[in-house]
Amino acid sequence: MSGNGTGRNAGVEGMVEKRFDHNWYMLASGSLLDARYGLNDNSALYQSRFNSRYTWAMAGGKEWQRTKNAFGMHFKALGYGGQRERVIDVGQSADLGTTVWDNTKGFDVRLPDYFRTDLRLAWRRNKQGRTRTLSIDIQNLLNSRNIAGYYFDTFLNKTTTRYQLGIIPVLTWRL
Repeated sequence: MSGNGTGRNAGVEGMVEKRFDHNWYMLASGSLLDARYGLNDNSALYQSRFNSRYTWAMAGGKEWQRTKNAFGMHFKALGYGGQRERVIDVGQSADLGTTVWDNTKGFDVRLPDYFRTDLRLAWRRNKQGRTRTLSIDIQNLLNSRNIAGYYFDTFLNKTTTRYQLGIIPVLTWRL
């Protein structure tokens, strides 16, 4: 396989921000994009693996402060158009017992759009010279079933969907 070829990325992005003031903040951003690649042997441009067409994110949070303590609640939501994969060659995959991608074609399979929400609850204790923070992050709070891709299942002898993880709790203590 050769690393020769061309690429073209085009797009526009924007962001709106309300900086942390009066104990709360908010941020929203988005992009529209087109990512393609070409091979040196012809002038055609093909869909890139990462040509999701759009992406957006929103985040916000609030803190409630006392003399030495603070409690914070932070929210994040993000989404983007589905990334792309190559077509699976079912015949060769069945013969070889593993997923075989059809490399004669581009990234023609578009995965469904991705969406995820996260929540963070944090308690902070301030003392002179140090700060302690205890937080719980709940990633994919709404348990969205986002598709990670497809593969050839040799037991079922067919193409099968692989999903990303569901709810992920992350407990953090920081000194």
